[in-house]
Amino acid sequence: MADSSAIAVPAGTSKESMLLLCDIFSTGFSCAHNARRLLDEDDEREVWSVKPDSVAVIFGCGPVGLCAISSALTMFTTVFATDPNPERRALAAKHGAIALPAEQLHQRVLEATEGRGADAALDLVGGPQVLNLCLGMIRSYGAVSSIGMQTRKGEIDYPLLYDKKCA
Repeated sequence: MADSSAIAVPAGTSKESMLLLCDIFSTGFSCAHNARRLLDEDDEREVWSVKPDSVAVIFGCGPVGLCAISSALTMFTTVFATDPNPERRALAAKHGAIALPAEQLHQRVLEATEGRGADAALDLVGGPQVLNLCLGMIRSYGAVSSIGMQTRKGEIDYPLLYDKKCA
């Protein structure tokens, strides 16, 4: 899609910076921004503000997930993250997330939100299992932003879709 999405590299920009800007950072930012936009869609302001006590949960702490964490921290008060890889969870914590193994995540989110669930869940992994976890983690009228590659067939727990916003 270079014909429609390529732009000139600004003078003085390092190759390392361009690597982040070409896909990794922008994809992570887009995932976080989509969630925030869904939550604020009834708000006519063009610029969002961090709502007090807002909570996002991120599934997947690879390079794009780390950029989503950094972006989400500008849009949500608290960001939780999980990944099966402990080294990736450690990096997520360095980026400012509360990084937990998946089996501890739901309880900690419920404790942090007084039982309501997260405002947003960001899927950077893909697959129906993670999408179901996202849907089960958020509050009523919460948002799911999924950029994970959905390449596998599987079952979605459709009752979890009730009263949710998804992109």
